[in-house]
Amino acid sequence: MMIETLISMARYLSAHKDDDFADRMNYLYTPNMLLAFSVLISFKQFGGRPLECMFPNKFPGSWEQYAENFCWSEATYYLPPEVHVAQIKESERYSADRKLSYYQWVPFFLLLQAACFRLPSILWKAASLSSGVRVHDIVVKALDSQNMEDECRHRTIILLANHLARALRFQNQILNRHLFIHKTIFLETDKYQWYGISVIQDLIHGIPWQASGYFPRVSLCDFTVRQMANIQKYSVQCVLVINIFTEKSLRPFKIILKLF
Repeated sequence: MMIETLISMARYLSAHKDDDFADRMNYLYTPNMLLAFSVLISFKQFGGRPLECMFPNKFPGSWEQYAENFCWSEATYYLPPEVHVAQIKESERYSADRKLSYYQWVPFFLLLQAACFRLPSILWKAASLSSGVRVHDIVVKALDSQNMEDECRHRTIILLANHLARALRFQNQILNRHLFIHKTIFLETDKYQWYGISVIQDLIHGIPWQASGYFPRVSLCDFTVRQMANIQKYSVQCVLVINIFTEKSLRPFKIILKLF
């Protein structure tokens, strides 16, 4: 009897939180991971050479630096290895399906994603103070050591259940109206919603970036140089270092997906 009593009381002595692993994964672990990736990529992009290109031997060092800065700030484009640059018209090289202009914004997108994961927790804590459901007080009351007595525990459960039922009944009416509007907007929007699925399918089937065009390591860039009275046009091949990092970071997800 004494052992059973001690075991039953042990749960009141352990640490308690008002969240679980899924909550902490969303508002703590994932934002911190995205923030770390953003910092690492920012060091490479703004403190190093985010884009490295291959130039003719006649190019002086100043031209190489100019070309790399120009290509990184403007954009590059992707062509499969079997397609020759001369086969594509200059006006079509930077078309929407070939142009690569996202890599400059990757650190900022990661920061935005981290904020999107963290913001709901902040809003939840702020809204819980005026929502009618006093979550903190409910947790404290439920964990009160006096609730070990049957009569007190039963009375507390009844009070908490009535409080939650009244609050949820009122909030469900509001949520149902908002949910209907949000679902209608989502069903009316079908642009770009399959991009992530396409990337996952390529990862599962082992399709390389040369064939898919997603996160290409090598891209091309066109730029012009004024030489005396002439304007010379050049096309150079560049390595997107950030895409190498992106592909390496996706490799663990590829292994996990293959397990299923």
